[in-house]
Amino acid sequence: MADMLPVEMADNEANGPDQAIIVLPLLPLKNVVILPRSIVPIIVGRKSSVKAVEAAMKADKTIFITAQKVSKTEKPTIDDVYTYGTKATILQVVKMPNNTLKILVEGLCRSHVTKVDSDNPDKNFISVFYEDLEPEPENRSVKLEALWRHLQSLYKNYTKFNDQAPEDLITICRTVEDMDCITDTIAVHLNLTFDARQELLEIPKLENRMMKIVLFLEKEIEILKAEQRIKGNVQKQVEKNQKEYYLTEQIKAIQKELGREDLHSEIADLQQSIKKLKLTKDATEKVEKELRRLEQMPALSSEAAVSRHYIDWIISLPWKVTSKDTVSLIQAEKILNKTHSGLNKPKERILEFLAAKKFSKSSEKAPIICLVGPPGTGKTSLGKAVSESLGREFV
Repeated sequence: MADMLPVEMADNEANGPDQAIIVLPLLPLKNVVILPRSIVPIIVGRKSSVKAVEAAMKADKTIFITAQKVSKTEKPTIDDVYTYGTKATILQVVKMPNNTLKILVEGLCRSHVTKVDSDNPDKNFISVFYEDLEPEPENRSVKLEALWRHLQSLYKNYTKFNDQAPEDLITICRTVEDMDCITDTIAVHLNLTFDARQELLEIPKLENRMMKIVLFLEKEIEILKAEQRIKGNVQKQVEKNQKEYYLTEQIKAIQKELGREDLHSEIADLQQSIKKLKLTKDATEKVEKELRRLEQMPALSSEAAVSRHYIDWIISLPWKVTSKDTVSLIQAEKILNKTHSGLNKPKERILEFLAAKKFSKSSEKAPIICLVGPPGTGKTSLGKAVSESLGREFV
C-alpha cells in the first residue's frame, strides 16, 4: 500500500504575512512541460527531486517546475534545464513502495529563474530565485475580442473531433482575466509537442499566446479531419469486403443447391490461371467480364460454351513470351520460293515488309500484313513461311 506523506505546514511568521517567498526548490522533469491551470500527476524518483519535493512540503508546498533540455541527463544542473518554467503547488504526495513519490501538482503561473540560490544549506537539490511572468494589463480591445471569438469558434469545432475536450469551457469567460485563464486551459487539452508546450509557456502576453493557440488549433483540426477521412475510407473498405464475402458465400450456397459446385471450383481455377498470366489492363477487364458471365450462365448452354472457349483461348496465348527475330532476306526468299510456286506479287510484298522491319529503328509499332483470298490459295502457308524466316513460333 502507498502511504500518504505527512504534510507539514510552513511557519511563515518570520517572513511576515505579506512578504512573498522568492526562493523555491527546483523540480526538473523529463519530456514534460507543466502549463499554468493544469493539474498533472508526476512520478518523482531521483534523490535530488525527492529532496526538492520534501523541502517544498516543509514550506508552503510551492515548487518551481521546469523541463530538462535533454531528457537523458540524470543529474541536471541549472544549465541543463529551461529557465522558463511554472510555479506550482503540490496538492498531494503519495509515497510509493520503491522509495519514489507520486505527486499531484497544479500549475499556478509562468515563472522565470533569475539566479541559483547559492546559500541553500541542503546541497542535495537546487533552489532558485524566481520572478512571476504576469501578463501585461490588457483592455478588452476590438482586436483582442475578434481574436477571442475566432479562438472560440475553432475550439467549438475542435470539440466535435475530440470528445475528451470539455465543450462548455469557453462559456464561462467574462473578463480579460478569464480569457487568460481559459486560453491556458485550452492549451492543456491540445495534443501539443514538447517544444510547442515550452514555446507557449514562454509567452506571457495574452494576445500573442492566443494567436499561437489559434495556429495550433487550425493545424490540429486539419489533422483530426484527415484521420476521420482515413477511418471512414477504411470502414467503407471493410464493409465492402464483408459484403463481398457474404454475397460470395450466398452464391456458393445457391450453386450447391443447384448442383453447380464443380463450376465454381472450375471458375476459381480459371481465375488463378489468369492471375499468373499478368495480362494487360484491357485484357484483364475483358476476361474478368467473361468469367462473371460464365459464372451466371447455365453450364450446358451454348453461350457458356462460347465464353469458356474464349477464356481458354486467352489462357493458351503466350502472354509476355518473346523470341528474338532473325531477319535474313536471303533466307526468307529461299523459304518462300521453296514452299510456294508462283505468287510473285505476295512474295515480293512480304520481302519488302521484312526488309522494312530489319532496317527500322523502332519496333514498338510494327506493321501488319493482311493476306486476302479464297480458301486454298496459300494464305496460311505463306504465314508459316514468314514465321519460319523470322524464327518465330507459328500460332
